[in-house]
Amino acid sequence: METLIGKIGRRDLLLGTVFGSLSWLLGAPLRASQFGRLGCCSGDDPMGCLRCHRYDVLVATLEAQLCCLWGGEPADDPHAVAQDVLAFVESLDFPLQRGICGALGWIDLYAVRHTFRRLSKLSIDERRAVLNQGEYPVGRRGTARLIRWECDYVLHTAISAIAMLGRLVTHSRHPARTLVRMTWSSACQEPSSLVHMPAPSYPDLSQPYDVCIVGSGAGGAVVAARAAQEGLRVILVESGDWVSPDALVDRVDGDKGMVIQPARDDHVLMRLYRNSGVQIAGNLTGLVRSRLDLLLPWRRHQIAPRQTINVIQADVVGGGPYVNNAIHLRIKEHVWNRWKERRPPGVDYQQLCQRMQQIELELGVNETAVWKGAGERSWRFVEGARLLGCEVKPTPVSIREHGFPCGSDNSVDPFGNHVGGLHPYDPFGPNSYLMRALHASPPAVVAYRTRAEAFDLVASTGGVTVEALLAEDRRGVAKGAAGRPVRIRARYYVLAAGAVASTQLLRASLDRRGLTARGLGQRFTANVVAPVYAIYDRPVRSPDSQRPEPGIAQCFFIEPKYESDGRSWRIVEPAIENWFHYPGSLAIAVTGWFDEYARLMRRYENMVIAGMVVPTKVRPENRILPDGRIELELDNEEFELLLKGIECIGEIFLAAATADNGVALYLPTKAILLDACQRPVEIRDCPAIAVGIG
Repeated sequence: METLIGKIGRRDLLLGTVFGSLSWLLGAPLRASQFGRLGCCSGDDPMGCLRCHRYDVLVATLEAQLCCLWGGEPADDPHAVAQDVLAFVESLDFPLQRGICGALGWIDLYAVRHTFRRLSKLSIDERRAVLNQGEYPVGRRGTARLIRWECDYVLHTAISAIAMLGRLVTHSRHPARTLVRMTWSSACQEPSSLVHMPAPSYPDLSQPYDVCIVGSGAGGAVVAARAAQEGLRVILVESGDWVSPDALVDRVDGDKGMVIQPARDDHVLMRLYRNSGVQIAGNLTGLVRSRLDLLLPWRRHQIAPRQTINVIQADVVGGGPYVNNAIHLRIKEHVWNRWKERRPPGVDYQQLCQRMQQIELELGVNETAVWKGAGERSWRFVEGARLLGCEVKPTPVSIREHGFPCGSDNSVDPFGNHVGGLHPYDPFGPNSYLMRALHASPPAVVAYRTRAEAFDLVASTGGVTVEALLAEDRRGVAKGAAGRPVRIRARYYVLAAGAVASTQLLRASLDRRGLTARGLGQRFTANVVAPVYAIYDRPVRSPDSQRPEPGIAQCFFIEPKYESDGRSWRIVEPAIENWFHYPGSLAIAVTGWFDEYARLMRRYENMVIAGMVVPTKVRPENRILPDGRIELELDNEEFELLLKGIECIGEIFLAAATADNGVALYLPTKAILLDACQRPVEIRDCPAIAVGIG
């Protein structure tokens, strides 16, 4: 392993880190379409090409994955999985569809080049051998050279895209969930516990409103609640759909009738997230200049690995609070002071604290839900941290104290216990700002599945004013088709659609009148998160445990450590938080394409996860481009923080191991870690962590 690290360096090894669980598809680097036009795919109808010409390659790849997962004949049908994969790809934007189509064509071409047969004509063992990133011995007949991320970035990324897409869908389905022994607390399996909230009537857009708010998330909902409670007529314009809390649960026939399981991970991404959760950020301009860069190995190997980060944004009525982890951490005083001129005028830190406390009371922020809802996997994180002398804190959450802690974070809460987006209104208890707005007098109304296109700006004596919001009613409209144009009039307009959509809307509005705004879209920032997996030798949850499974996904955290030079503060160790989720989400980020991934997922019962949170600094190279793409990268200092977080998490999980229950760590990298003999490595002690991250 030292030979490997010495050869490629720790930054190259971890540039393939799974920054956000879905940074794996190929749309961003292949916008020029060279990749999508390999073989028969012209790029004009990638879905048609996938169904007619690439389908056998997709099924062949999925079949190899399924056979590895089951260790023989699979209990799931690769054709059924393939149909679900196609449904997911159809929900992506056009460049990503074209990238997936081209990736499958290239995989087939690669198989022909090394075996003189198409992938679907190879045996299962032969498919795994030719698509080998270190899981199988090299040198035997029919085995191509190792496909290494740092040496053959584009080919490795293409195969990873298909492999991870297959894993997402496979582990969202019932057979794989049963195989890995996914469990859910019994109270969560009762259909009677579900909450149903039908969509309200679509509002009349021909009449004027007092306030028109674009976006129904954390920002828009607060303004809507305050304005509606003052008696103003408010309309929320939301591109996402109205999704009832019970709409996505998986209903399964059990021995005693129907039981419910968590919503499928792939369906959650398709229904609740912008572009199904795939927004790849990174400076990938000029990655592929011509088809020869892909077809000629010596030219392909010259393409250097690029850092990519996936930006995940909600696209549903309720926005981020609908899907997020309901965590509320107060702004620290030194952070507030560091903002200087960017602070709201006339507000000191004491006043800010009073406002934060008011919000906590209105949303019912508490720690009781955490102590009640932390699962066994969360406590393993706490045990290790305390043994190392780390101060572990419960996360303050806006989750009802009496609710079912069923782990619906980053997903959909079918029981209405997360006080964020949609939930049953409680006239005597805490409510989300969205529900406050919808139950005001007069109630705010929501134009859901309505995409704001631009503000109609007009010049006036005082400058530029908004005449109307131009939008598109997309109810019942197929993807890619035009919606019904609408014009919404109001006295006041509020733009709260999130960083990307708000920037695009402002730019489109200014372009209509030939106006510009200096710096628009620049200085974009984000919290970058990467997970570290740990697999204990025995299942984490004991058979007689009364704790919920999986429990609240993020229960405990360790605050970041700061250092001051007398003038400013800087982070020297990132914040660390435990996390866990359902198999589909976890399967995306584990390493390996076949055997290695299958080995990890079959030990789902033994798995725990934590992640570090690295905030990016404000700098001009991180920005939102005019076409809506995001350029976001870590600099050297931020990258070192990420590595420090990996080391801290590894030490925590190793500390929780015992003599009769050891643990293996898995770093967040797309490559398989190999030792000097080209064998996959298990990290089981602190010195191995240091080697793993260089």
